[in-house]
Amino acid sequence: MQTRWAMADPCLPHGDFLARLEDATNPRMAAYLSPPVQGVAFFRDEERLDASAPDVRRLHQLEAQFGYRRFIGARIELKPGETLLMALYAEHQDAFGSETEQVLREAMPHLAQAVSLGGEFEELRQWRRMAGGALDMLSMGVVLCTDKGGTAQYANRAAHNALEDAAVRLESDRLVARAPVDVARLQCLLDRAGQGQPGGARFGAGPAAVDLLATMEPAIPGAIAVMVSRPSARTTPPVAPLGEIYGLTAAEAALAAAICAGSNVNDYAAARGIAIATARCQLRQVLAKTGASRQSDLVRQVWASALAACVVQPS
Repeated sequence: MQTRWAMADPCLPHGDFLARLEDATNPRMAAYLSPPVQGVAFFRDEERLDASAPDVRRLHQLEAQFGYRRFIGARIELKPGETLLMALYAEHQDAFGSETEQVLREAMPHLAQAVSLGGEFEELRQWRRMAGGALDMLSMGVVLCTDKGGTAQYANRAAHNALEDAAVRLESDRLVARAPVDVARLQCLLDRAGQGQPGGARFGAGPAAVDLLATMEPAIPGAIAVMVSRPSARTTPPVAPLGEIYGLTAAEAALAAAICAGSNVNDYAAARGIAIATARCQLRQVLAKTGASRQSDLVRQVWASALAACVVQPS
């Protein structure tokens, strides 16, 4: 049994009671959790525990140190493998009668629903953080719009980088074309995507040019996914993973990454301060290990692999 979540009433003087009440040494826990029950089940020490057992005596002595003389527990199943437990402590032996049980019987289903909803919301938050982290690793910019007006619900890091000072940019969480001539083109692209007709277009020219590919997001009615890239951006595959995938040495992987980024053997050799003959020898090893017949085949192979999804953009 593993405790996923616990909360205590902050208004009561618990001191370090809960810190000393460990699940592993608490004799109530085993009795609490078996057997499975339907609806709300109640737990009283006198009904399920042997008061003379050493672990039970230690538990009662600990509770007495904090002035607790009476205990009642309530339990309800959330889903298979998950149970909501409530523990109430009182200073008087005559506490927790039938009225307490009735209140707990009515309250526990509502508490269970609240805890279940809270768990679902937390799972959604975790999935969102995980998805956002994964999307931020991609080299391709991704903008998720909630309507055909270009309202951006989310944009990953690559999208923000690609749209900075570009012909289309994000302004107040909305895709906006800078040039008047591009405003209607952008709207047409989003309208078509919203109607189930994916399409792409280049906006602007020169360093500010940006390519957009828009398609409808089938999982969310009315949502549009926009892929973003800058044709002027220079990217290179990550060297270490490149070497690991193809079994290249560090020097061979660095050369292969440079070739895929648009360099050539002569320029690479000059930049690295090595002989051209050495670079050519490394290239032959790269082609042999990757199974590529020529440099163009190497470039095609690398950019068609998973490496293309996560690239390094030089500063």
